[in-house]
Amino acid sequence: MDVQLLTADSWTEDIDLAREILRYGSLPAGADPLLTLEDESQSLSRPLLDVIDSPQSRAVVDKVCRQLDGTLRQVLSGNLRFLLVLRTPPDIELAPYPVLSAAVMPGQDHGAGPPLPLDRWDAGTARDVWNAQPARE
Repeated sequence: MDVQLLTADSWTEDIDLAREILRYGSLPAGADPLLTLEDESQSLSRPLLDVIDSPQSRAVVDKVCRQLDGTLRQVLSGNLRFLLVLRTPPDIELAPYPVLSAAVMPGQDHGAGPPLPLDRWDAGTARDVWNAQPARE
């Protein structure tokens, strides 16, 4: 598995997630970075995990979640995976991002009730959860 670590602590609300992923891979974004990412991800020969680490503000977290939701709808490669890391998280309401919500907590409805609680995971728990997820076709 290949890993891209996207350090988001300096990102602002005008971030384009697809453009950042392509830039990290030294690929031109083209006129539509999300479409380019969709095309490029089809040629991945092994899994690529994009770790989005530490977006700082609520506005940036919302922007990243909105873009992740759109990416999960459009880029259907089973080899492109994401991990969003929030070190001191703001409260997150995933109801506006249904695809991301389903990917985070399969089978649970986050449309009503409190935001998703986030706790620390040890490496073994993270590995077990990751391995339990169904592979995408």
